[in-house]
Amino acid sequence: MSVIFGYVMDKKVYLAADNRITDAEGKFISDDDIKIEVVNNNTAVVFAGNYGAQSFFMKCYKDMQGYQNWFVNDLASNIYSMCNAIINMDTEWAKLIANSNACFLVAGRTVDRKAKLFAVTLRKKHIDLKPVSMMLFHPNDCDFQTCANILCKNIKQYPDDFSKYTIHEISKISNLVSDSGNVWMFDTKNDESTFVAL
Repeated sequence: MSVIFGYVMDKKVYLAADNRITDAEGKFISDDDIKIEVVNNNTAVVFAGNYGAQSFFMKCYKDMQGYQNWFVNDLASNIYSMCNAIINMDTEWAKLIANSNACFLVAGRTVDRKAKLFAVTLRKKHIDLKPVSMMLFHPNDCDFQTCANILCKNIKQYPDDFSKYTIHEISKISNLVSDSGNVWMFDTKNDESTFVAL
């Protein structure tokens, strides 16, 4: 698993991810994956862990009625439902996903124009959904505390560019993280979202 993180700051919420894909054993596949999916102007999701869960979500959500008008709560709820559906499917690929780890960070604005961040995890057939103000899923070859310290330090030192510095710094200590990445931000004051390459 590579690195993804989210952070709520004042009237903004951020999602960030590196671009590396590796296989289950950590072998390099590519450094050009975009892990953030912008669902609409209100909300986006970033993925880490089992790639099958990400693929299933990407395949399904655009067939769902009204996704263009979802708010962050709607997206988080739909990802929870998708994880629950995977657990209850009786197919080999669904069982593989349900018994692995899949992590989602969902960010955006609520219907009452507040910035919000949710963490959704599917771990060994257990689903967890919770609102958070900051969350980081760390690469498997680094410990959480080291990565969390890097993120917190960069938020303080580089409040406008903390995502870029955090991904770059973690890439120096992890073989599973590229030094490139993407960030999505929703600004509730201006009611607009932005997606950029780092």
